[in-house]
Amino acid sequence: MSLQFAKIEATASGNNVIVAGATFPQKRIRVLSFTFLTDADVTVKWVSNATDISGPMPIAATGGMTCTSNYLAPGGPMALLTTLEVEDDLILNLSTTAIVGGFITYYAISG
Repeated sequence: MSLQFAKIEATASGNNVIVAGATFPQKRIRVLSFTFLTDADVTVKWVSNATDISGPMPIAATGGMTCTSNYLAPGGPMALLTTLEVEDDLILNLSTTAIVGGFITYYAISG
């Protein structure tokens, strides 16, 4: 397992690709942590291609969210989120136009 890091720079209403699934052939993306802040009231949700993998999370202007997995399972760290199929994009969906910035820590896993 090789930890990867990506910045979150989402501004458009709708889907914003954070990690392109094609970057990791035949693998899924597992998110270990994320942090983001927003400049406007917005509801965000994580999406795997076209399927929601989180519920809607309303965030107030100048607010944000931090989530971290601190649990170690026998096979490695327990993920907060996992894309559903190999090569699915990991997407942050915004309910409206806003500046959402931050970062994620993740790794790719076979199958």
